[in-house]
Amino acid sequence: MTQEQMLQICGQVPGWIQTDECVWLFEAAARLARGQSWVNVGPWQGRSFLAAGLGLPKGSSLKCVDSHPGTAENLSPAIRPAEESVRNIDRLRELRPELTIDRAVGAMPDAARTVCDASLSIVFIDGCRNFESVSAQIQAWRSKIAAGGRLVGHGYGLGNGLGVTRAVVQLLPGVASGMGTIWTWTPPAPLQDAATLPRLSVIVATTGRPSLATTLASIKSQRLLGGDEVLLVHDGQAGAAAVAAWDQAELPGQIVVLGTGPHRDWGAAARTAGQSLAKGTHLLWQDDDDLYLPGAFDVIRREIVASPEDILVFRLVYPDGRVLWKEPAIAWKNVSTQMYVIPRTARLGQWGIQYWGDFEFLQSTVNANPGRPVCFVDRPIVMYGR
Repeated sequence: MTQEQMLQICGQVPGWIQTDECVWLFEAAARLARGQSWVNVGPWQGRSFLAAGLGLPKGSSLKCVDSHPGTAENLSPAIRPAEESVRNIDRLRELRPELTIDRAVGAMPDAARTVCDASLSIVFIDGCRNFESVSAQIQAWRSKIAAGGRLVGHGYGLGNGLGVTRAVVQLLPGVASGMGTIWTWTPPAPLQDAATLPRLSVIVATTGRPSLATTLASIKSQRLLGGDEVLLVHDGQAGAAAVAAWDQAELPGQIVVLGTGPHRDWGAAARTAGQSLAKGTHLLWQDDDDLYLPGAFDVIRREIVASPEDILVFRLVYPDGRVLWKEPAIAWKNVSTQMYVIPRTARLGQWGIQYWGDFEFLQSTVNANPGRPVCFVDRPIVMYGR
């Protein structure tokens, strides 16, 4: 089966999966080894089912799990999921008679209970768009993925796809993009001995906004190591609420008060003061109204271990589902303070005093470190709070 033939067949059935996404699924399925299986989970078996099934090599198998009729989301009234599934399964069996195809009909999360943990190569979650549905599928199938396998789905990074994006970034630390709106996650390898892992200095600039307590709680929820520190820099005299938030968080580090503030410079003075006190191997910067995603610090440490001297630029998720960076490039409105992880040994640039000061800092830091690589990491670590 050629790629062109696959696209012609997939184009004849309804669905959300686009051409480039069909190609990605087709090629991903083709890389499975003999004896491995692809599981397609969704309200009906459509384009993703066909793209994967047409790409699978001989000796592999395709398992499809349908929901009960009526549970599919955002379907056109003209689409009858049960009939569409039967039609596409029959079509694939005719085109790939040597392929083993099993179908189960029922509540989708329940179907995972009959599957052994760490036994599946790829599970593709199809046709789920709201937070509750995607979360249920992820929680049901996550433990079934074998080492080196992948949990995959679509709808990631869409401006109207908050349900998908929020579910995958909160439940799958280290999730990445595949093609188009496809997301992909592989069970991470255990971190090495804690004694050899990098230590993080997190600089939080604040003016005492009410959201500070939640920001600090997102840091407290991370796996913190001895030697990690939080430098909370208050621009202006700290009020009682800010002090209480710091005390309640019980984080390693210190609160620093810039008594001459507030400087009204978009955090430049506070960040500069904090980084001058940092003792960790790597520096992070956070605003007082944004949140680190669950498991973010483990994601960060893995990338540091792989590239200890690089300037790392992770991804940031917006409340509406969009994801930055859009393209791996240092550009205004494409990077933000909370995305940077920089070795303390690097020469740091200047924070600008305008809205785009975070872009100016990253650009000037890169300019100050010729020869030091910049690595754009396709993994979100923070949720933008505004």
